[in-house]
Amino acid sequence: MVEGGKPGAPRLRARARYWFDSTLLRGSGAALIWLAIATAVVVGVAGIILALAKFAASGGEQVGIVEGIWLMLVRTLDPGTMGQDAGWGFRLIALSATVGGIFIVSSLIGLISNGIDRRLTELGKGRSQVVETGHTLILGWSHRVPTIVSEIVEANLSESHACVVIMSPLDVATMKDTVAARVPRPKPTRLVYRTGEVSDLEDLRLVNPAGAKSIVVVLPESESPDAVVTKTVLALVNDDLKVEAPIVAEFAGAGAAHSVELATGGRVISVLTDRIVDAIAAQAFRQPGLSATYQDLLDFAGDEIYFHADSRLAGRTFREAAFAFAESSLIGVRHGSGEIEISPDPSLVVTEDDTAILIAEDDSTIVYTGVQLPPTKNSEMSSGVVGEGAAALEQQEGARFGPKRHLIVGWNNLGRRLVDELDRSAPRGSSLTLVVDMNLVDRGEFDWASSLANLSADVVETEGDDQVMLEKLVGPDTHDHTVVLCYRDGVSTLEADARVLMTQFHLHQLMADPDSGVLNERISVELADPKDFSLAQAVGRHDDFVISARLGSLLLAHLSENSELWTVFQSLLDPEGISICVESATDYVAAGSTRRFDEVMEAVFAKEKIAIGYRLDPSQGSRNRSGQVVLNPAKSEQIDFEDGDEVIVIFRTA
Repeated sequence: MVEGGKPGAPRLRARARYWFDSTLLRGSGAALIWLAIATAVVVGVAGIILALAKFAASGGEQVGIVEGIWLMLVRTLDPGTMGQDAGWGFRLIALSATVGGIFIVSSLIGLISNGIDRRLTELGKGRSQVVETGHTLILGWSHRVPTIVSEIVEANLSESHACVVIMSPLDVATMKDTVAARVPRPKPTRLVYRTGEVSDLEDLRLVNPAGAKSIVVVLPESESPDAVVTKTVLALVNDDLKVEAPIVAEFAGAGAAHSVELATGGRVISVLTDRIVDAIAAQAFRQPGLSATYQDLLDFAGDEIYFHADSRLAGRTFREAAFAFAESSLIGVRHGSGEIEISPDPSLVVTEDDTAILIAEDDSTIVYTGVQLPPTKNSEMSSGVVGEGAAALEQQEGARFGPKRHLIVGWNNLGRRLVDELDRSAPRGSSLTLVVDMNLVDRGEFDWASSLANLSADVVETEGDDQVMLEKLVGPDTHDHTVVLCYRDGVSTLEADARVLMTQFHLHQLMADPDSGVLNERISVELADPKDFSLAQAVGRHDDFVISARLGSLLLAHLSENSELWTVFQSLLDPEGISICVESATDYVAAGSTRRFDEVMEAVFAKEKIAIGYRLDPSQGSRNRSGQVVLNPAKSEQIDFEDGDEVIVIFRTA
């Protein structure tokens, strides 16, 4: 039969069933309403029947409708209540209500349980609104994110309400497990994860970018990564989101970075991370000991760079101001115009509008202690090597600054920048040997080898195994400077680092003195995975390590905490402007002498440079000589200097 005479019209029962099912699809609220209606019907009907039939409750007096409904409601929700009932009439009605209540309560429990499970599933998908404010917001995902989070957690150890919010297209469980492997105990910083498209306005609203203190957009490991970052940045500067926090965006190409800076009116700090990392690594590889200096400046575990305004510096020369902080190292000033000047002329007069740029363990350790110039010493402080005749000095200078023999094992895009750095600084007549696996590198990459200015380059080809070739090329004192680079194309990170570690170990065996077993030269090593650092340290003892992935992450984390440092790092990484160098301590103090660090600073100032640290040669045998770089020592620290010790200096190259 059809309804209303219309062919195909559903029956009344089917329509009612369809309407009922549609209401259930509206969610838990609709189901709760139906359960409430069912409860009311069961309890109401049983209570009314109990009152009209004039049954006595448990052998007592007869009950009215209201009291009857209450008694049936209690027995519906709790079957144990009817254990003391008396009178078969009352029992049968109570039993009917209880049986109906069993279905109602079980449905209610199931509904609540499903609702909780569904809510937990939704939370697991990372789609709920973030109500945090003052948080650091990381958008996107790459191998850098765990290190960035680790450094921000380190920076926020003194903060009780710090929070980092991470949003990427990955599911929450994957992000959480990956970060937890690097940051197992992030307290007191809270880590919040959300899943979403980082360039979508609606998804961005979930993480409250308007309330963030800083935003980092990481370069995704996908096709067209610059396009993703560009879209994300344009979404963030959209007026609808009302974002005022500084935005640090990571790019792969200079064109995209420049376009975004122009389009956003300079609101966004565009960082070409890989190029900067390569620049740092090239400088660090060129000078053993420099890698530890850069990593100390970039991470939050040791010393960092801070801005500090103090009116008491006004009227002082830069040289005098450098001796006004007992436990901090002054490296430059930010003028009132915003211009950054690193390693200015020592005679520069600091004004009231200038802000000091210092290296310090923490901003709380930057304390003005008054200008305390070191006592004037005799000529042995500034004469360089003391007690040696002109011939001896000339011989030493020839050994230090004569032609050098460089060895590079392995290759990646960092290699060419490193070669350019070496060629720029090497004395004429220096040599370079490249040992490269041509299964992993294109031969055409070395067309430049014959056009270097100061180096004569020799490319030695291997196929799959560098070790046999190294035995033919390497021995004690065959090279002055050795670098091991990891292959980045054609091999996994695991395989690349395993190959580097094996090469490092083999070089130590080949280069060590056959009688004493001592390795006189430090080997510079590049690692792809930060987790391999401790293993490489055990193999290499006092070698220098550059972990490219970590350096880029450290830079982004630092800028997320203080975006104003970007101009400082740009100055420090400009090879045509400012240089950080490792120089022989005997250029400034006599070997075998004990000097306060402020005395070393004074000798370095005489050459218009700034001393910021030192490294003591561990081969001298003193138990206090670990071979580690000491950055920003106290001015009053007493140091025993010997041949082979080094001073870390900053100076202007142009």
